[in-house]
Amino acid sequence: MFEKIEIKRDKNIKRLKIEVKEGGSLLISAPMFLSESKCIEFVGQNAKKLSKMIERQLSFEQKREELSGHFLYVGKKTKIDVDTALKRKYIFSQTGLTLSDSRHFSAFLLDEAKRIITPKLHDVASFYGAPFENVSFRDTKSRWGSCSAKRNLNFSTRLIGAPKSVIEYVVIHEVCHLKELNHSKRFWEQVKILAPHYRESERWLKENGRFLFIH
Repeated sequence: MFEKIEIKRDKNIKRLKIEVKEGGSLLISAPMFLSESKCIEFVGQNAKKLSKMIERQLSFEQKREELSGHFLYVGKKTKIDVDTALKRKYIFSQTGLTLSDSRHFSAFLLDEAKRIITPKLHDVASFYGAPFENVSFRDTKSRWGSCSAKRNLNFSTRLIGAPKSVIEYVVIHEVCHLKELNHSKRFWEQVKILAPHYRESERWLKENGRFLFIH
């Protein structure tokens, strides 16, 4: 049923876990005592779910290949080049982004995140009457945004790769946390005021978020 299956055993592994790796292969992490036949049996029991996971992984790899030499900027495929003769960190225009060094991509992300997100943040916070203390931007992978109990907001610079409606939703989401530091019914009611179709934005991030980290 599945051609590429690797079984990894370790004394620290307490329960069986399956991951879909590059190329659609399966990696089974299993306790030392679990036999190979039991591992394969578990795969068979979860065949439908695993097939969908493999399909999503292969689809991601194909789209990643299509983005070769490009990156996503406000949801659009944008060309990216490196020109070591460039006298500045980067040049960004309608034709694309040119870096003097690939390491300067993070500087571009930071500059654009500040330019795009900051004014939107002030507009939304003003509308809700929800003042905040500080805002920071980092190249984070675990969260698109966060709000602390001290009213400090943080946004991932990678967010600028998402469509404008998605960026706006994340800003609205975090500003609403200034009033409701939870995901209660009241919180989502606040979100719906300015983002009535927020589920579409969440779906976009779930399905496409990985593409924002290709470069």
